Amino acid sequence: MNRALKWILVVLTAALMVFIFVMSASNAARSTDLSRSVGRLIGRLFVSGFDEWDAARQLDFVRGVDHVVRKAAHFLEFTFLGALLYFAASAWGAGVKIAAPIAVIGGVAYALTDEFHQGFVDGRSPEVGDVLLDSAGVVLGCLLAFAIVSLINRRRAARAAK
Repeated sequence: MNRALKWILVVLTAALMVFIFVMSASNAARSTDLSRSVGRLIGRLFVSGFDEWDAARQLDFVRGVDHVVRKAAHFLEFTFLGALLYFAASAWGAGVKIAAPIAVIGGVAYALTDEFHQGFVDGRSPEVGDVLLDSAGVVLGCLLAFAIVSLINRRRAARAAK
């Protein structure tokens, strides 16, 4: 595999880990503001007449989707992390029997450290449920990446056989 692509995958993985760290370093008020802004965007995009609602009704909606927004963000961040860890491990020569455990162990370890880190942030706390959700995201990301790599390898093998 192209050496530049290998390093791009490493840099993307590190960048995502930094992004997760920065998001976890946001205090409770900033975290709430961000998730509520996403809730407002969801309302505007998917709820007919949302912008015509009064402020109290909009806030009720936003509060109602806040928990789902937060958990979806956790899950998606770690799904991407699992995929990037798998792609990076594969690019650097780890076979499927090694790349998947590297990605899962690395992703779950990062989920644990992320929650530990949140214990030191004002208004935030470590949650076992978030570690489990993050870990599920890592596993899904690995499975998706494995499927993509397998498909690419099958297509290459089919071309080479012709």
